[in-house]
Amino acid sequence: MSQTLVLFPSPPDGLQWSILEGGHEAVVQVSSGDNSASLDTALLQAIRSTIVILPSDDVFVSQAVLPTRSEHDARQAAPFLIEEELASRLEEVDVAIGAPDEDGQRWVFAAAKSAVEAWRDTCRPYLRGSVSTVPDCLLIAEGDAALTLRHEQGRVIYFYGEALRQPGRAIGGACSGRMFDSLLHSLTASASEGRLAVSPALGLAGESIRPLRDRPLDQAACGLSEGVLKRMPALFGQRLGAGIDWSRTLGLFARSAALAASLLLGLGLFMIGESVYLMQRADRYDAASVELVQAAFPAISGSLDPVRARRILDERLAERHGRERSGEFLPLLAALANLSDGHDSVVIQAIRYDQSRQELSVSARYDVFSDFDALSEDAQARNIELVDQGARDGPAGIDGDFTLRIP
Repeated sequence: MSQTLVLFPSPPDGLQWSILEGGHEAVVQVSSGDNSASLDTALLQAIRSTIVILPSDDVFVSQAVLPTRSEHDARQAAPFLIEEELASRLEEVDVAIGAPDEDGQRWVFAAAKSAVEAWRDTCRPYLRGSVSTVPDCLLIAEGDAALTLRHEQGRVIYFYGEALRQPGRAIGGACSGRMFDSLLHSLTASASEGRLAVSPALGLAGESIRPLRDRPLDQAACGLSEGVLKRMPALFGQRLGAGIDWSRTLGLFARSAALAASLLLGLGLFMIGESVYLMQRADRYDAASVELVQAAFPAISGSLDPVRARRILDERLAERHGRERSGEFLPLLAALANLSDGHDSVVIQAIRYDQSRQELSVSARYDVFSDFDALSEDAQARNIELVDQGARDGPAGIDGDFTLRIP
């Protein structure tokens, strides 16, 4: 079963702690003295969550609805909501808010920065798993009681019921036993019409008073549901729990690594597919170039590969028009190759290059006149100018001539 570590940072007595298994059964419990040294590694390895119980003497506890647009705005608004209730300046106080419940209510905790830092430094070496901070006044609530009073080790912890709570006002706290008599009237005045749950050790009696069952605070803390603990403000900050919960941290890294691997695999497959496609297009272009160069220069003998075809073409054009103009034929030839691709019924018979007019004179054979119409429409879509130079019926089909130029 999972184990929960409960910490009580209460100077000057030092750190007290207990380990509970299954939420209720205490495995190890130290009730007094600074026994943090006995929390060895073997005990901490089994811990899955940590609850830090803070003394309500030093924590302001309230509840309020913060109708803001974002969590950031809620955190900015909370200090000003409770400012008048605090005994210190806002610059000296850490304020934390919890997640809203279904009614929008949030817990609001505030404590002196020096106290929060001292608690954090005391508990830091022992925090394991998910970390929650809970003031001890929230652990004494007694059903429908308007006010709960509990005697705890020379202190009196109090907590108001839901009917007496006001937004931004303190709903719980604690005081020393010596001050309790002087504060009793002010504590009970607002709960005069409700029932009180009181520890028998306080010696109070009356028709509206019923005895309080003093359940151990560590057991009460472990009895809180996971949803309640998640709504508690992170007075120690989010980074402590996240930094120490190694299993959760490693899980996040594992998911991130899996996502990165998936993205890299997808990118690799895309690049491979694109490379195959471009290689196929290059092969088709080379084959068309060889075929058209053979048709333009039928006197060429021997095998003709794309490299030799381009070299011969450069040499022939350089001999005729000068090497500086050798590249003018290639765009026209490539345009014709791309245009004829997909029109199998149009067979190129001969090609003549007119350098002065920058155009190709092409002789072709096709089955019906509509084949040339389809070729013309395709040329217009590709921004190629195709001019019909006449056609005639032949024994094997229609022999037509046209010129091709690029505007």
